[in-house]
Amino acid sequence: MPTKNSPDKKENPILLISLIFIVSISLVYLVFHLLKIYQSVIPEGDVHAYYGAMGDFIGGLINPTLTFITIYLLIVTLRQNQKVITQGQEINSQNNTVIELNIEELKNSTKELRLSQEALHKDATTNATGSGLALCLNEQPWTNLHIGAVGSGAVGSGLAFCLRARRKT
Repeated sequence: MPTKNSPDKKENPILLISLIFIVSISLVYLVFHLLKIYQSVIPEGDVHAYYGAMGDFIGGLINPTLTFITIYLLIVTLRQNQKVITQGQEINSQNNTVIELNIEELKNSTKELRLSQEALHKDATTNATGSGLALCLNEQPWTNLHIGAVGSGAVGSGLAFCLRARRKT
């Protein structure tokens, strides 16, 4: 998915590698060719002065070329870093959205669980005389719990038990 900061075209590293290879081969050829020319022109006594001048010439050619290549690679690196930062920001935004959705789902689940507990509690207290076993639980801190049988109701033949407790005094 292209973003507004990223270009539509992809950078081709093969082109850059090929360019560096061609420049390197050309420089090596140039150095060997210059050495041949200099060997035929150099007088016997003053060799160091000629090689010094040739070294300055070769350094003057290679250093700007290497500087240009270094600056180009620096620009490529900065572009890649910008892309990674942009992608990281997009991922963080998506993660924040997912987290917000998870929080909302957790709130909904908590609400549903509370409603379900209330419905079960209400069902247990209202159906104490129905068929089956029903337990009535008080939600306050009580001690001395007593379990007693509540008589069978007019409807249904099941037993209903209720936990009755006395408040701690």
